[in-house]
Amino acid sequence: MRRDARSRHAIRTDVAAVLRRLAEQVGPIGVVALVFGADGETIDLCITDDDDALEERCRLMLELYAGDADAVVFATMRTGDVTPAPGERSRFARLRDHGAVVGLPVLDWLVVSDDVIASMA
Repeated sequence: MRRDARSRHAIRTDVAAVLRRLAEQVGPIGVVALVFGADGETIDLCITDDDDALEERCRLMLELYAGDADAVVFATMRTGDVTPAPGERSRFARLRDHGAVVGLPVLDWLVVSDDVIASMA
């Protein structure tokens, strides 16, 4: 992130608030990506199903926003346990690596269920 950008902690705090509101209002909707600009404002909020094409869509999104955004946070919104499912941590690691290559840091991948938010970072 750029030096003038908001801190990662501030972004994560804002993301948690947005995700709590989404969980309250919409429920388990799949995977959410919040893309942040240099001023800390949200550039985009993307929602998609957690399916076989998810990782490819996330990679394309990272490439699309690289250069225009400062950071992205992904989250899986579901019911039940917030323990990452098999493969979720490795998917997060691959996307974090891809973000580093294209120049868009992936700050975290959160798992949201009911009132609980767990971080994979």
